[in-house]
Amino acid sequence: MKQKRIDGISIISENGDFFFDSGLPESEPVIPNPSKHRGTATLQQNGSIRFKAAKVSPVGTPPLNTILRTPGLYVKRSSRNFIVTMKFPIFENESETSSLHDDFWNQAEPAILEERNKIKKTF
Repeated sequence: MKQKRIDGISIISENGDFFFDSGLPESEPVIPNPSKHRGTATLQQNGSIRFKAAKVSPVGTPPLNTILRTPGLYVKRSSRNFIVTMKFPIFENESETSSLHDDFWNQAEPAILEERNKIKKTF
């Protein structure tokens, strides 16, 4: 890993904001591929700062809108998908589980269709 030493002026605010100015013109190619990094900055009492880049970039999760919420049934919509969560109690009888599953879908389908129609109207 290559390292570069750049002398400059750093400005540290009381609220933790940090700014480093190299004093070089912006067209100076000191760092060939500048990019954004996430990580942890540690500020010491003498003004020294150590930045440790995060090894894994965080994965963004899409926003979720709740479409339907009943006991045992949750329908949410992300930016691309509908997420249906059904909670079933443990039954000995398979027909009871099957009928409960059908009831959940009978509740979820109209809510999903209504949300799709809302999306169509916005476009």
